[in-house]
Amino acid sequence: MEDWSKMRLKKYLKKFRVSKMLIFLLTLLFALIIYYCRCNYFVVCVLGNSMFPTFKNYQLLYVSKDLANLKPGQVVVFKNDNQILIKRIAKVYGDTYWVNFKSPAYYFITDSDKQKCEMFEKISIKCMEKRHILEDEVFVLGDNLENSIDSRVYGPIKKSSIIGCLETNDNL
Repeated sequence: MEDWSKMRLKKYLKKFRVSKMLIFLLTLLFALIIYYCRCNYFVVCVLGNSMFPTFKNYQLLYVSKDLANLKPGQVVVFKNDNQILIKRIAKVYGDTYWVNFKSPAYYFITDSDKQKCEMFEKISIKCMEKRHILEDEVFVLGDNLENSIDSRVYGPIKKSSIIGCLETNDNL
């Protein structure tokens, strides 16, 4: 009778060790996943309506720190004057834009924007200059153009000011 109870106890302890090991391994895996996410991602809260209707005010976004492939159409998070802003890349290295040097300076995306401005505000062509986006810059715009302060106001931003991006437009 004693042998039977000892065998039963050994069997129970063996199962207990296996389940204890499984719990340990699952906990370790969970900790590694959290560590990976904390090192490669962060969460930001949308404040304002410059990206409406894509993002709503107070919406939380899961942002990647991987900045390897910045391209037009991609949403980026960047620092500008001690603010964290969320905008969409409109132009990259080699693309052109126009600058109006009248006070305050204003940046235009396309030739048609420049022509509209000349017609409606009668800005002299002498005050306009065509420029190219430099290798370390991007031109960003809010999706809600009427309510967005973006590169049209403060010019192209440095890539070094970008702290994260949404990985694909499918996440929107």
